[in-house]
Amino acid sequence: MLRFTIFDAVMRKKPISHLVIAGGGTAGWSTAAILSSLPGLRITVLEPSDIPTIGVGESTLPHIHLAHQKMGFEVFKSADWLDSVDGTIKLTIEFAEFEAKEKLWVHPFFDAYGLDRGWLTDRLLRGLPSDTEQEQASFMFAHTSAGRRRKRGFIDNASWFSQAACSKEAAFHMNALAYAKSLKAMTLQRPQVQVLDDAIGAVTKDADGAIAGLKLRSGASLTADLYIDCTGSSAMLLHALDEPWVSAHERLFVDGAWLI
Repeated sequence: MLRFTIFDAVMRKKPISHLVIAGGGTAGWSTAAILSSLPGLRITVLEPSDIPTIGVGESTLPHIHLAHQKMGFEVFKSADWLDSVDGTIKLTIEFAEFEAKEKLWVHPFFDAYGLDRGWLTDRLLRGLPSDTEQEQASFMFAHTSAGRRRKRGFIDNASWFSQAACSKEAAFHMNALAYAKSLKAMTLQRPQVQVLDDAIGAVTKDADGAIAGLKLRSGASLTADLYIDCTGSSAMLLHALDEPWVSAHERLFVDGAWLI
């Protein structure tokens, strides 16, 4: 969907001053939080209250810190914020029976800045997942907070936030609904952001096939310079643009999950 609208804006030298984000939740409010930090941009989020947000957990990677930095909210530096979204610190991901039974892969979280790039490339090409558990543990203990913590025990939220050196070597696991609610509350404090309790009724397109505007369920019309689809599996804007479904089934080792 973005391919059409961004192409339209660039080719026509059309300035983007107003964008519409269809859908709230983590995707919608993360997008709004990041883009609302840019100057001269007005944002409208469509979030109908009668359509529930789907989500039971939000498992992140260390890239989350870059996203939070772009959002520009100081609260992300506080353990109180993580507690408010039922979050915990995550230092690594352990995959049991990775590729084969009785085979373990511990995915490291670490900042590669201080590592020898030639050595790291060689290790990755040879395949860290194929190492023995002892070799993986040696790598982890030497280069990651997770490795060092396995020797000393778990770390609590407050202790982690007081140790800035760990900031690039950890991620969070949190309640997705609480996280989205937190992002929404903070983002709506910015005057250039508004939320409409309304849903898309129909999508209109221009002669080039790009989105020209939205007809809302309430009967109102809404236009913008850029439209972002965060409607999840409904994919309302994508379907309106006849974007094909591209399956990645043949490349997925795991295409399902159990909730316990």
